[in-house]
Amino acid sequence: GDVYKRQTKCLPNVFTQVSEDYEIPENYKSLMEEPSYLFKVHGLGEGTYIGGLVASREARAANIKPSALQPKYRSISTILSMNLVMYEAYQSLSRLFHTKIDQIDVTWDVVVLLPPVDMANKAAMIEHVSQVTEIDFTEPEACFDVKYDSIRVLPEGLSAFFAVLFDKNKNIRKEFKDFGDKSVLVLDIGAGTTDLAVIEDYQVIDSTRDTIRIGGNNLYQKISRALRERDIVLSESRVQQGIFDGYVQDGSVQHDIVDLIDKFTLEVAQSMTSAIRSSFDNNMYNPRDISYLLVVGGGAISGKGHHQIAEELCKYMKELSPNISVVKIPQVSKKVTDEDGKTSTIKEPLDIRMLNLIGANLVS
Repeated sequence: GDVYKRQTKCLPNVFTQVSEDYEIPENYKSLMEEPSYLFKVHGLGEGTYIGGLVASREARAANIKPSALQPKYRSISTILSMNLVMYEAYQSLSRLFHTKIDQIDVTWDVVVLLPPVDMANKAAMIEHVSQVTEIDFTEPEACFDVKYDSIRVLPEGLSAFFAVLFDKNKNIRKEFKDFGDKSVLVLDIGAGTTDLAVIEDYQVIDSTRDTIRIGGNNLYQKISRALRERDIVLSESRVQQGIFDGYVQDGSVQHDIVDLIDKFTLEVAQSMTSAIRSSFDNNMYNPRDISYLLVVGGGAISGKGHHQIAEELCKYMKELSPNISVVKIPQVSKKVTDEDGKTSTIKEPLDIRMLNLIGANLVS
């Protein structure tokens, strides 16, 4: 029951099925900053898979990754991600206790997340995740069984709300003391969809749960189409990186795309607001009952120096509820080391891409 060390870690969620005799090329094995994985899945989704850098670089056409078209409680992507999560969890314990993985005997309490609109299927999600009981990695090598004490399912958005509301000691942050009796609209913008839900008294109002088919990928698609009209045809990864950088690399030439980012960010934000309005109309919920707006998720940001979807969305939401206030993401202290080895403490906002994970960590 003791908390030894809380860790938040981003893991790759792109995989590719390969032949049983596949071997990861040697040049990938030494890249510890961006590791590659080779493992077998037993049971549902049985087969051999690669993940991490080698999958994203060498097998792009055959990638298996999360999709809005397949729910998490039925997705093979969930099974593959769970294999990787448990492998990394045991590796963390191995490093923490300075012992070999095969000598670790633990039982896990697991918290998994679902979009609010899918919470009626949480029993199916628990059953889906619980099938991952045998971890069999060839690269890096590890083989062990997994035992669960409990598996809980939380709605995405509510977890992000908890991450904002509570500090690491599970105390309500002083700036949010009055949130208990207020209505908070949480918009969780992903790649292909945006999940929305209204929270009152720390609970999701079921009738407000909805998913709209607009996300960060809509910005990518619009920019990619505009570039093709300029005879600039690039891979998805190059365009996605360009959205963050403000320019795309076309061979040895750089093309500035800040104008495209700003233009299409406004369009995507307008489309989202229209869809949110329709959702409230269908659910007969008055948006003027909402006191605060919290925007989270990886699809809510692009890069530095140009418009963010989250920022523009907040402006358009004022059309639905003029007196709504935007939740400011809390700042936390972080230690940084400069080139001379000197350590200092800075303050920066919590990463809105990580809020759901941070909230789930708090609940666990």
